[in-house]
Amino acid sequence: MADIVERLRDTHPNFDEKPMCEEAAAEIERLRAALQEIAGHKISGVIPDDYNVRSWMLHNYVEIREIARAALEGKKKDD
Repeated sequence: MADIVERLRDTHPNFDEKPMCEEAAAEIERLRAALQEIAGHKISGVIPDDYNVRSWMLHNYVEIREIARAALEGKKKDD
């Protein structure tokens, strides 16, 4: 089975569907890229002592959340 993005971009019998399919394929690619960035996200900093664990975890959560939010808005995190 071909990848859904490839299938969306193939020629369609109904030419009116082509723009929508291109848009859907682009969105899938954008969301995949964001998920790959999140999946490969390296926790920043050195493992802290017990006193700082909470703020360290919050910092990383916020960064990952920003990547996801930007993807859902159709942007990259730094846009």
